[in-house]
Amino acid sequence: MRGFTCHFSVRYALESGSEARSSDEFLQILSSRCFDYMPSFGVTGMIHDQIPFDLEKFDHTNRLIYIADPETYDLLYANPAQLLHSQQPPDCQYAGQKCYRLIAGLSAPCSTCPKDKLRRDRFHFRQFHSMSTSKDYLIWNTLISWENRSCIFSDSLDVEHMLAIYANGRLTTRDDISINDITSLAIQEEDPNVGILRMMEKLGRTLKATHVVLMEEESDGFHLSCTYEWHPDDATPLRQRLQHITILENKAFYNAFHSSPVLLVDNAAAYQKRHPEIQAIHQTEWQRYAIGQLTIEHRSLGYIAIINPAKDRFTAIAKPLHTVLRVTSIMMRNRDNIKKLHAISTIDQLTGVGNRRALTDFIANRLHPGSMYAIFFIDVNGLKKMNDTFGHARGDLLIQTIAYVLADIAQKDHVFRLGGDEFLALMPCRSDEEAIIIIGRIEQSMRIHHCSAAIGYVLCLAPFSDLDAIIHEADEKMYRDKKKKHMCREDE
Repeated sequence: MRGFTCHFSVRYALESGSEARSSDEFLQILSSRCFDYMPSFGVTGMIHDQIPFDLEKFDHTNRLIYIADPETYDLLYANPAQLLHSQQPPDCQYAGQKCYRLIAGLSAPCSTCPKDKLRRDRFHFRQFHSMSTSKDYLIWNTLISWENRSCIFSDSLDVEHMLAIYANGRLTTRDDISINDITSLAIQEEDPNVGILRMMEKLGRTLKATHVVLMEEESDGFHLSCTYEWHPDDATPLRQRLQHITILENKAFYNAFHSSPVLLVDNAAAYQKRHPEIQAIHQTEWQRYAIGQLTIEHRSLGYIAIINPAKDRFTAIAKPLHTVLRVTSIMMRNRDNIKKLHAISTIDQLTGVGNRRALTDFIANRLHPGSMYAIFFIDVNGLKKMNDTFGHARGDLLIQTIAYVLADIAQKDHVFRLGGDEFLALMPCRSDEEAIIIIGRIEQSMRIHHCSAAIGYVLCLAPFSDLDAIIHEADEKMYRDKKKKHMCREDE
């Protein structure tokens, strides 16, 4: 019996457990998925309850559309509206780039990514606020079939853009959101210095200013210096010129702070004529500026100046600037507390010289690459006998005396107590002869102060590759010196 010509095709489908609430629903979705649109087999039109869409349709919509692999986060498709909104060129080679990097501007997957909640039979809706763009979005996500695997389909709307089209949305709403973003940038940073700079940058860009500077009061209480600055790439920096400015030259600002912590000057030239003492601070291109005083616990820290903000945003600066001032003041206090804690953690409490942590910091940050250094390892002589005979208070005094001698010759920040009776000192040194001369000076000073120590040294070129090996070598030389001195005393 003659048969009939036919086509046989095998299809498979992928499904995750989160897409269904029961085994029956799981099998129903899996069965339905086998009827996916498959143009490679010449199938066109609607299949079962699924309707195929050509990607070209999305190329002509102002909605933000992209498709991504949920396992690798690789972009598979992004329409022109999405590329434009992400500040990418129309011919951007997005394929293979990470969606969180190109779309959201992040270095890691979004913490709010809903991929584990997505199903193929419905959309997952969410609202999202982006701190990078200071905008709100309405986002619809679902799973679709792409090259026989489930992928994320994302459709989003820029709320502000939508309001501008349909309801003439107001700018003040965005400004209120932006100030939250500005302070959030600072709070999220582990390093207060980075947080302050990021906050100043966001503030300057939001207000379209030419400069944002932070003038910080110096410890003498009579001067201020610019410690942080933001400016666009095409603007001239001001920080170097705004150093060691007297409080008297800022008197007009401080007098204004008595009535309000925020001063708005919409005509800089006229204000300078009334207050000529601020001439050292002003520049001729300053047209308008806002200045806010930084305080913590009723103590003045200085002020922030926003220079030449956009005219249409100038009158609205005062309210958000109050928030920025409070957050910045707290960040500055945190910065100072971190410095104090770091200093405490790197100083030997008995002698005032550095400890092991300080030595690690010194090796990492203070050495000049290509320079030769002598590493001196010092072991105090007679400490145990001093403790046993006269008590630990006299032993502590001996250790303090050795530290004083070393700090006097090598500088205090070049001397480190490694523990007990062991010290290490680093000094620039070009030769063995110079190192021996330094040891002679140390020993001479010790004799004057009625103490002694065994000293070994190693010459090393910075940077050091293995500090432990260097210390071990210096330690061995020190013990040879200690043994030599002990033998000399026995001969005497």
